[in-house]
Amino acid sequence: MRIKRSILGAVILFSCLAEANVYIWPVLLKARGELTENQALELRSNDFPSFGASYSFDRWIISIDRSLYSNESDSGNVSIETQYSDFAIWGGYSLFQGEIWDLYAVVGSGVYQQKIETTVSGLSTSNRSSEKSLVGMGAEYLLRVTPYFSFATGAKLNWTQDLEPEFIPELYLKLGAYF
Repeated sequence: MRIKRSILGAVILFSCLAEANVYIWPVLLKARGELTENQALELRSNDFPSFGASYSFDRWIISIDRSLYSNESDSGNVSIETQYSDFAIWGGYSLFQGEIWDLYAVVGSGVYQQKIETTVSGLSTSNRSSEKSLVGMGAEYLLRVTPYFSFATGAKLNWTQDLEPEFIPELYLKLGAYF
């Protein structure tokens, strides 16, 4: 507990000494591309709670985010429910800066896990994958709308180990506070 307080104290002190901001993103809306049974790309939105946090200083930003997705398909006596969760850390550099906005190029990595539950005529089987890695890159536009309120939007292209397609496009919107 004392270590957490020390880290928080160091972040707040560094924020006061440098031109830095801490962002809390309680609302994180994402849509990512997935291949359907017909091999067509379809956008799927994330579930709640999905959230994130960022720390920016000078022209740099470090972000973490946690996302959850679920999908269910039902055709008569066969039902398939898929749950997907990911956790990623992103770093970015502001290519362009304004008084209240930044445009970042971002790269990151993280882990994801997928659980598939299949029910056939009332009999269920469940399969959970081990944690797998993902890496990605993209762009993020961050706007400090009013003192303490901000939003960010962006697009990323993530590479995953065994999901289809291997390169997953992702669009997102973050709403939150900063200090």
